[in-house]
Amino acid sequence: MWRLIMLVSLLCCIPEASDEDKVECPGGVEDGVRTVLALSIVANLPSGPLPQVVPPLSPLLNSVISNEKPENAKKTIFKKKVKLEDKVTCRNENNEEVDWFIIYKAPRLKPLSGLEYIYIDSTQDEPSYHYNISKHKLINHTKGVLANTLKPIFVQTTLPSPNFAFISYSDGTPDRYLAASDTFGHSKGVVMKNSTTVVWLVHSTPRFPYRRNAETFYPDTGKTYAQTFLCVTFNDDQFDQITDHLLYIRAYPFDHHNMDDLLYHLKKRRYDPPASYQTLTSAGGREFRSFAKQQSEEREEGDLYVTIANQLWSHVYVQTWGGQPRREDSYCPQNRPRVYNIDSVTTPLGEAGEWVTWENGNDHSKWCVTRTSDRNNRWTCIADSNRAPTQFKRRGGALCIQDVNAGDVVDGVTADKTVKVWKMFNGFIAAYEGCPVKKKHNVKYRC
Repeated sequence: MWRLIMLVSLLCCIPEASDEDKVECPGGVEDGVRTVLALSIVANLPSGPLPQVVPPLSPLLNSVISNEKPENAKKTIFKKKVKLEDKVTCRNENNEEVDWFIIYKAPRLKPLSGLEYIYIDSTQDEPSYHYNISKHKLINHTKGVLANTLKPIFVQTTLPSPNFAFISYSDGTPDRYLAASDTFGHSKGVVMKNSTTVVWLVHSTPRFPYRRNAETFYPDTGKTYAQTFLCVTFNDDQFDQITDHLLYIRAYPFDHHNMDDLLYHLKKRRYDPPASYQTLTSAGGREFRSFAKQQSEEREEGDLYVTIANQLWSHVYVQTWGGQPRREDSYCPQNRPRVYNIDSVTTPLGEAGEWVTWENGNDHSKWCVTRTSDRNNRWTCIADSNRAPTQFKRRGGALCIQDVNAGDVVDGVTADKTVKVWKMFNGFIAAYEGCPVKKKHNVKYRC
């Protein structure tokens, strides 16, 4: 304990300490000592050698003593000039920068290998279908979309940089013996950051990234079921909102670099999700909305998709894991937005572009689209929760993108590019489950 007190005393009072090493002690050394004492008592920090993960002392003072939301404790600050190898951005299969992309990977189901996928990004009006190995790189390719985007992580295995940080989180980690408890969110993703940009990759694939290596980053188990990926490039000023979301869903971190402060908060503290969504703006100016659901056994509060439907005020079609035990029926309240389960999807990923249909038991992806004729409310959400009572009690969330046409004015902003994600996903719905008539006897609808 005396080492921690000495450390705060020195950092607060030595004039020669650099700006980046100083700790703010508004009330002098005594307040700095009280900060360390509070941290030691609440967090059970040992009085011997310093632990490997130690949060910044001063930003945590208010959160430890008064439980207020820490505004600065989540920031990783970089002051050095960004090097080329540190640059983080979503990338396509040609290694070109894109503002965002979405991947819908097919399951391993004849004639599919489980590595084919549908792709759309900020530069495309229509999706592309990556099923022909002679024309496209499959999802596990060492120089494909995901490998190009995650390259900064691969580089850091041999060249750790103070200008780069990342955190990988998942309820299903690469280590089978490192499973997240139910107190953590049912969520998967990667956040990478340098001093100017942030990349947020939301996905549904367990054990991903499997290794920090271009040859082995994609797990073999990731071939079996259909999965989704959404990558967005943000400017650094959106980082706090992204980390807020991770705290709200209580993401379970399994790999990281230069994110010790965020790691501490995810592991040691809990934050209540807000009543509404957050609005984020990509580096290219596209609006996204992030949703974090409440924990409740009641689906009206604990079902992520009921939350999304109510906040967007639209019926939604929902694709979630069909193998989920006690999967919830479609939800059809009176005079409220409804939630319809998708039973099967169809995509042109077969040989020569033939349409291939699969049931939700072959699909581990989590996504939903609004069912609306209102062109200003066409949303697609890439999510992380299934529809089941066990999931209602866990944390989870979604990141959503809106369809617009070039020239449309949405929330006072004129769109400069056309986005057709909603149109694409709606086109994949082959059949959905109607409203329950009797328990477990639902009408099936073909689209």
